[in-house]
Amino acid sequence: FEIALQPKRISSTTLTPILNPLTGNLITISPSLSLQEVNLSTSQTHISIPLFSSLSKKIASQYNATLLSIQKVVKIAAGVHHQQVSQKSTKRVRVAIILDLRILNQTSPLK
Repeated sequence: FEIALQPKRISSTTLTPILNPLTGNLITISPSLSLQEVNLSTSQTHISIPLFSSLSKKIASQYNATLLSIQKVVKIAAGVHHQQVSQKSTKRVRVAIILDLRILNQTSPLK
């Protein structure tokens, strides 16, 4: 019995891209399940974070479970918050993503 742990591909039409409130860059989830920020004027990708591998590690370490797939990206949102750094206020963008995940809670090794 073997489980293949590979990201489930989703259609890029399942999610409406949003804009970074500070830069105006496009924030979206790619069909390969990476969080991306793209400069609209140059079409360059500034940030690309693979969600499946990032979440897999966190779920394994925090919950002792295995991420099988990302079933659906439900919602993506971005907002600005202020951060105090050395007595100076800095604006930062936070991105939140609501995902529908398939997780295997593993209490003993699979054979």
